[in-house]
Amino acid sequence: MGETKLSLELSPGITLGSRALREMRQCGLDSLTVVVRPEDPLLWLYDRKDYRSPLAKYRIVACKEAHLGMSHSIREGLAALLSDEPDAIVVALADQPFITAALL
Repeated sequence: MGETKLSLELSPGITLGSRALREMRQCGLDSLTVVVRPEDPLLWLYDRKDYRSPLAKYRIVACKEAHLGMSHSIREGLAALLSDEPDAIVVALADQPFITAALL
């Protein structure tokens, strides 16, 4: 493959990761925190096709231990969020593009 699956295009200009994030933005969450590997160039965060719309703002958390498994990334994200004392936290994976805002 040669690239992370989040960067793969589902259709021209729409990456696997951006599709999932778009649905999360549309379901009414107050904020989104995205946990990534430190070397991730973050090019998958936005639809390349939709370059005219304002870019969504995310809290980006780099997880140095992401290579050790998903639990490390989840733990890093939770640690970043808990200081805000949220009412609830939704954990969703950006490589699941067919999750909808209605489902979330």
